[in-house]
Amino acid sequence: MEIKTMEERASEQTNAMAGRVALAVVLFILAATLFPFDFSIKLTAGLRHGLFLFWPQLVGKNWLGWLLNLLFFMPFGFATLWWAQEGNRWLLSHWARVALAGCALSTLVEYLQLFVPGRNSSWDDVLMNMLGTLAGSLLYERWGQGLLRFAESAMMDLRAIFER
Repeated sequence: MEIKTMEERASEQTNAMAGRVALAVVLFILAATLFPFDFSIKLTAGLRHGLFLFWPQLVGKNWLGWLLNLLFFMPFGFATLWWAQEGNRWLLSHWARVALAGCALSTLVEYLQLFVPGRNSSWDDVLMNMLGTLAGSLLYERWGQGLLRFAESAMMDLRAIFER
């Protein structure tokens, strides 16, 4: 029977929390970007020709859209780097894992949006989503531990208030 130290148990709990937060962010992104969930092949992908690679279009300058895509994926980058650093059993660096995860999620979202009437897929969105993922991971790298300590302290204070 293996006895774990308090530090090992705390690390396991932190890793589990990081994984849950990352999953929650992914589910939120999927729900928000695929709403209203009205998938229709006849009205969307059925009208397209050629390879998927050429379906999404490069759109003109859309500064607001670019900014929103960047901001929208920042929580994903934050949570993904947090989770990636908790489990160090990978061959790739933390940054490579975050970049691959951002690319994969963004490409999945843009591909699925091809089948939702009224939604437009764009390679600009993929690029800005990836940059948002990297910006979020930079936020974690710079201020993440402090923000997580603050959040943990606030949660403990709230728990104490509600347990009275």
